[in-house]
Amino acid sequence: MADLLIRDNMGDLLMAAYKGLHGMFSPKATKLDAAILGLQIARQLRHLSVILEMDAKEIIMNLQSFEESWSVEGVLVDEVKGLFNHFTHISCQFAPRECNQVAHLLAKQALLTQDFKVWLEDGPLWIYDVLANDKFFS
Repeated sequence: MADLLIRDNMGDLLMAAYKGLHGMFSPKATKLDAAILGLQIARQLRHLSVILEMDAKEIIMNLQSFEESWSVEGVLVDEVKGLFNHFTHISCQFAPRECNQVAHLLAKQALLTQDFKVWLEDGPLWIYDVLANDKFFS
C-alpha cells in the first residue's frame, strides 16, 4: 500500500491518494513506494520545491545520507534519491504519526483495496476533520 498527501505551504490539501500494492512488502518498502509515487506526481504537477515528510526516521536518515544503501530496500532508496534531481529544493523531514493522521487513514484504506485512488484539491469527506487536526498540531 502507498498513501500520500500533497499540501501547500499553509497545510491545505492539494492532493490525496492511496494505492494498494500486490504482495507482501516491508513497512520500509511501502513508505519508500509512497515517496516515489508522491515525488513522481509532484514532478508531473511541476512543483519545484518539495518537503518529503514521513514518520520513519531510518528512511529519512537513508535519504539524507550520501552513502549508498545496502539494505534490502536500497534500490528504492536510490530511486527516491534519483527523483530528488528533478526539484530545485527538496527537504526530507521526520514527522511523528500523530502529526499526520490523514496519511495513516489513507494507508488504512489502501489495505482494503488494490485500487489506485486520487483526489485533487477536494479530498474525501472522511479526511477533513483529521486534516484540520493535523494542521493544528503541525
